Amino acid sequence: MTKTLIYICGDVQLKDQALNFLNTTREDVITIQSNIQTELQPFGSVVKSILVSAFKEHVTDIYIVVSKKDQNEIEESVVRGWLESEGIEKETFEVFDYLDQFSKQTLTDWLAVNAVEKTLSKNLEMLKSHPFLPKKLNFKGLLLEENKEFKIV
Repeated sequence: MTKTLIYICGDVQLKDQALNFLNTTREDVITIQSNIQTELQPFGSVVKSILVSAFKEHVTDIYIVVSKKDQNEIEESVVRGWLESEGIEKETFEVFDYLDQFSKQTLTDWLAVNAVEKTLSKNLEMLKSHPFLPKKLNFKGLLLEENKEFKIV
């Protein structure tokens, strides 16, 4: 029996909403939960979990579930100020700024909190072209709009 995998990014209540939208039950679903949507790392733990689930549980359909309401506008200067107030040394940011030259990512980009749809699209693109994920896997995004309706991406 095949199962569906849903990767929930954000509020845990998204799981029940996604199950209703997909017309499926908890028994037929494998869930990966994250408290924040971020760009997936090609060889990170989420991608490894997807690969193992495809192998062991015969998963073919994978949904990344995100909500526009979880999109927060965060100013980089505010985050840096907070981190400094929490004891992160200014020199630590020099390392990030140095790496930024190559990754072309700011601290805000790395946190991926300002661009839910853009990050969702990037993650789907990466998963669909990943060299170790079988081409038979179906990757789709479920974006919960402000009107509480899902849009398939």
